[in-house]
Amino acid sequence: MITLNWIGKSPHTWKTFVSNRVLEIQQLVPAPHWRHVPSSSNPADHVSWGLLPADLVSNKLWWHGLSWRCQSPEQWPTPPDFSSSDCLPEAKGIVLVVVSDTSPNPVWSKLSTYVMLQQIVAWFRCFAFNCKNEQKVMSSTLSSKELEGSRLAILLIVQRKSFQDTCGDPAHYYGHAHHTMQEED
Repeated sequence: MITLNWIGKSPHTWKTFVSNRVLEIQQLVPAPHWRHVPSSSNPADHVSWGLLPADLVSNKLWWHGLSWRCQSPEQWPTPPDFSSSDCLPEAKGIVLVVVSDTSPNPVWSKLSTYVMLQQIVAWFRCFAFNCKNEQKVMSSTLSSKELEGSRLAILLIVQRKSFQDTCGDPAHYYGHAHHTMQEED
C-alpha cells in the first residue's frame, strides 16, 4: 500500500531515492494499471515470511498466481483509500526560511539607486580620511579605488547586520576590513 501511495503522487513529493523510482514507474506504467495486491494474496510476501522449500512445492499461490487475476477487473479486490496517508517517512520535509529586517537603515531607505549609495559612502569615507589625517585628499571626482572601497564597506555593513549571529565579523574574510584612503592609493 505504501508503494501505491508513492506512485499515486508527484515524484517531487518524495526524497530522492523514492522519487527516482516513482518517476520511472510513472513513465513505464499508466496510472489505471496500478493495483493493490493484499499481502495475503501476494506470493512474494509468503516467501519473504520464511516459507520453507518443502511448503513451496504445494503452494498454489506461488505456482498459479492470484486466482482473482483471471476474473474481470471489476471483480478484483477494491483498492484501499490512500487519501488519509499523507505522513510517510519518505516525504520531503518543508523548510521555510524568513529573513526580516525590522530596522532599515534610514540613510539607505532615502536613496533611489545603489550607485548613489556607493558614491555617498565613498564621499563619507573621503571625509573621514581627511578628518583623521593631516595629508588631505582633495578631489572633485571619486576614483575607481574609492568606489571599490565604498562597495566593500557597504558589503561589510550588510553582512554584519544580516549575519551577526552566525558568522562573526565577515571583515576578516576580506583581509582588509578597514581600508584607509592612503592604503587605497
